[in-house]
Amino acid sequence: ERVIDLAEARLISGEAYRLIGQPGQAAQAWRAGLAEWPATPSLAPKDMAIRALLLARSGNQQAAAPLRSKLRAIGYR
Repeated sequence: ERVIDLAEARLISGEAYRLIGQPGQAAQAWRAGLAEWPATPSLAPKDMAIRALLLARSGNQQAAAPLRSKLRAIGYR
């Protein structure tokens, strides 16, 4: 889904900002990725992984944990 592709781009953008020492810009990109997430998301493993990373990077480990558990259960890395 195109919206998830945009959210993934925000995740990558946030990682780039983090790596160059701009944590504020990184957090903004991750929050934007979450805000763009579709109301009815796909349950594909890749999409769950993207959402889990966005949640974790945005500081919401509690919301990311169930997704990570599901991914571990199916052997997704």
